[in-house]
Amino acid sequence: MLAFLLLIWGGVIYKFFGKAKHNTAVNTVSNVVAHHKPKYTANRDTFKLDIKNKNPFKTSRYYVETNKNTPQKSKKSVKKTTALPIKWPSITYHGFVKSPNKSKMLILVKVDQKVYRKREKDVVKDIKLEKAYSDSLVVSFQKKTKTVKKYHE
Repeated sequence: MLAFLLLIWGGVIYKFFGKAKHNTAVNTVSNVVAHHKPKYTANRDTFKLDIKNKNPFKTSRYYVETNKNTPQKSKKSVKKTTALPIKWPSITYHGFVKSPNKSKMLILVKVDQKVYRKREKDVVKDIKLEKAYSDSLVVSFQKKTKTVKKYHE
């Protein structure tokens, strides 16, 4: 038992004092390496990332990617007829209810301060309810399409 105890304490003392001698050798080597300058130069590599999906978390269902690399068309002197901007009525989307026995959803929408319960593809005051989602409603009015976000009180 005494031999085992001496063996353990001898190992501890050797590790404590043995490392002090070994560290000085490492310090001298690190000083030599610190003053060494490499003979090569690194050229910086430049590149451009091409991001295919700009909406990775799909926070919105309506993502339209614009193509920035389209060729420029030559501008011709064509007189444009300025169309009057469309005056949209006030539309507020409040959500939808889907019955298990019906295939289409019942949409709750407020048009000009009046609440309507209509299904998809129905028309309310010349406004066609195209498609209802949980967070938005796609409507069309005078051949123009618009997305109305859900109203939260």
